Amino acid sequence: MFFQYPSSVNFTGKGKTRKMVELTNNTTLSISNVDDVDWNSGLVQYGSNSKIVLDNVNFTSINATYNPSSNPQTTSTGFELINPQATFFNACDFNKLNKGVVVNGNGALVHIQGGKFTDMTTYGVELDDVSNFKMTNGFVNGANTCLYASNSNVIEINSTELKNASYGAHFEYVTGAYFSGANIQSNNVGIRATGSLVFLRNGARVHQSTSMGVEIYGSYDAGLGNYNAMLTMGDIGCGSVYNNSNYGIYGVDALLNIDAVQHSIDRGDNIIRPNRFDNNAYKTFEICYGSSAYAPSQINAKGNFWGVSPPDIQASQYSFTANACLSQGGTPVNIPLIHTNYSTCVPTNSCMECSSGGGGGSSSSSSMMAVQTSFSEANEVFVEEDNTATRNGFTNLSAVELIKDTVTDTWKGKSVSDILFNLEKESVHLIQVSKAIKAKANNSTGRMMYIVEDVFKGIQPEGLGVTSTVSLYPNPTNNKLFIDVERIDNYRLILFNISGQKVLEQTLTDKHNLVNINKLPVGTYFYELSAPNSNTVKGKIAITK
Repeated sequence: MFFQYPSSVNFTGKGKTRKMVELTNNTTLSISNVDDVDWNSGLVQYGSNSKIVLDNVNFTSINATYNPSSNPQTTSTGFELINPQATFFNACDFNKLNKGVVVNGNGALVHIQGGKFTDMTTYGVELDDVSNFKMTNGFVNGANTCLYASNSNVIEINSTELKNASYGAHFEYVTGAYFSGANIQSNNVGIRATGSLVFLRNGARVHQSTSMGVEIYGSYDAGLGNYNAMLTMGDIGCGSVYNNSNYGIYGVDALLNIDAVQHSIDRGDNIIRPNRFDNNAYKTFEICYGSSAYAPSQINAKGNFWGVSPPDIQASQYSFTANACLSQGGTPVNIPLIHTNYSTCVPTNSCMECSSGGGGGSSSSSSMMAVQTSFSEANEVFVEEDNTATRNGFTNLSAVELIKDTVTDTWKGKSVSDILFNLEKESVHLIQVSKAIKAKANNSTGRMMYIVEDVFKGIQPEGLGVTSTVSLYPNPTNNKLFIDVERIDNYRLILFNISGQKVLEQTLTDKHNLVNINKLPVGTYFYELSAPNSNTVKGKIAITK
């Protein structure tokens, strides 16, 4: 059956249990290009392998039932929405279907409010290439996956329960998935995400999973310097991952943005709401970073709740590893977890029950203050609404190039004006978060129109020399060494081996210099770099092949 271009297709029944539409077996009811479709207060009964398809339709359904709860056909799809106009379900029940609601293609907001999905065979809700989806005060109980989304932009799950499924939620390449006050419980995996940004806010909790609370996989783009996967907890309010039977959070090449103290500084509200991480049976965290990624030097997790006895997280409960992941090889390097100022407030239900005084100010260094100010300004509008404009607010910070010395585990940032700054690890974290958010801005025209400003404008770099700042990278290196200096001058580079013998001497006359070291054997070397009227800069580098 097919409806096209009518002015309206409206049905109003006699109540949620009284039949108003029936589809026979193998029937597709299609409605396209209609601006007024309202189905209210009735029951739609599906035959085997039947479905309703709405293509470019403005649709509202209030107080309706889709498939009876007794003797239903379980191979049907409730709705397939293609390039939807504004779509609103309110207080509707979906019973024992193969899929409840499927949304394909960019269109207007699809909002399911007070929806109840019971015993879906495959998906409660399936989203593909969707620009904006919202589920409020909903309930999905029983499915292979309660909510699945791929290649989509903004997904908001508010005060909704996802339970008794293989996956509570499964995301693949989603720009932003936001859980606010949501309850993801009693699934095999609470949330699985690939190449996606996931946010747990305002008491959202993942618990009682039989395998993992959160499973997140990403990759590192060496060209842009960003990760494409990140879990943020508590940028508004707090989030919880607790009482899971195996791992709390398991991940590969993904950022964790979970520091409750830092979030308080970001917001400037002087209130720390601790994220909750207690009673995950095997490990709370198991995260690794591959050898090609610029792994964080530390995982910031201050101000959170870890448990009662003991109140602090134990070393056996977490593992963060750089330079070795899955089958990539490499020598593992442990990454420390910074978990000071932990909370001793015991939540009886939600982490929102606990709070303490704020995190105060950030580091007093001028570069750290510049980073913090830029991040807070961008974050203030981003947490209110995720769109291209608010993501572009992170452009200034994401434009800072990060340079890591893996031998000394120190960082420098190169500004858009090609000035080098020493960076504290807290600054590195904020820049990496900014890069992850900005990289998923979905409007390329908007990205091009945004003018990048130098966040370090007017700030003098911390001195590596009296009148000059330098950077040598990569470190370790193999056959090439790049040396950047603040100003053009006659710099003298000298390399010594571990026996103190001079093995290389070269004059550098440009701001950006390339030194070939392919003839030097593998090992550790010491360098001296000097210029007229400047202190000598000394350090060490490692050469690998």
